[in-house]
Amino acid sequence: MLGALAAGTVLPTIGHAAGEHPLDKVAVWLVPLDDFPEEMAATLARILQADLKIKLRASGRLPPLDIPTLPGTDQAISEELLRLALPASKMATGSDSYRVFLTMRDINARSGNFRFQFATHAPRQACSVVSLARLLEYKDGEPRMSERSALRLHKMVKRAIAELHLGWRRSPDPTDLMYAPLVNLADIDRIGLPAPRARSGWRGAGANATHDDDLSTQPKINVFLASRTGALLRRLASACGAVLALRRSRRLAPHPNRHVRFCLPKFPFIFGRVLSCRFQAPGDTSVCFGSDNTVW
Repeated sequence: MLGALAAGTVLPTIGHAAGEHPLDKVAVWLVPLDDFPEEMAATLARILQADLKIKLRASGRLPPLDIPTLPGTDQAISEELLRLALPASKMATGSDSYRVFLTMRDINARSGNFRFQFATHAPRQACSVVSLARLLEYKDGEPRMSERSALRLHKMVKRAIAELHLGWRRSPDPTDLMYAPLVNLADIDRIGLPAPRARSGWRGAGANATHDDDLSTQPKINVFLASRTGALLRRLASACGAVLALRRSRRLAPHPNRHVRFCLPKFPFIFGRVLSCRFQAPGDTSVCFGSDNTVW
């Protein structure tokens, strides 16, 4: 299998849903924007399909979109992101499937009432966007994609699908996957992937998962990461971590007026191993990571 991948097998590309047969209909698509690695999206899709027992796929990356930002910030306006990404993804996903767009951009609402958003949803358009920017961990001022970061991404995408596609309701229980509102990373780390038993037909990610599993503590995270799903999450973390490691190896200092950008080749990751990567000109669109006042 690895030999076939290394020989040039690639992920599905834009347009594979054209003339879709009814038997091929996918319930949920994960759609990476131009700044999000395809292999990360594909790994996450495999995890969630096994977890939620629905037909779920990842598409190829979308072409670059001219997404406006809030004045004086580098935060993409989430409503504009969805407005532009929705038609751009039609050829890849069909028109009736629920879509979750994945981005590494920092996002915020047009109103600017929030400091940032982890995710936002458009129920009428059957789509959501989840940002990885605030889910990363930082060490010595550098963004790092860890297993905990991958677990946060898993939770946020699963929450979006559960609410918008499966109809799960939000919960006041701070350990429930559907707890709301999520204000900070501590809230995300506290919620568990398994949902209450009352949601019939759903089984947690682990063989012994229960509704009160709290994966916020490191020992329980370690147990979860030892599972099959955890192994896939480690691949996901490794994929993004390789991009961040490349940034650190080139010693690119933060710049106050522009993003530090990477160009990801079409199939850069084989089970967490970087095949190739190159830098892109400052005017091109690619990966950006943001903290409150620093553009990476």
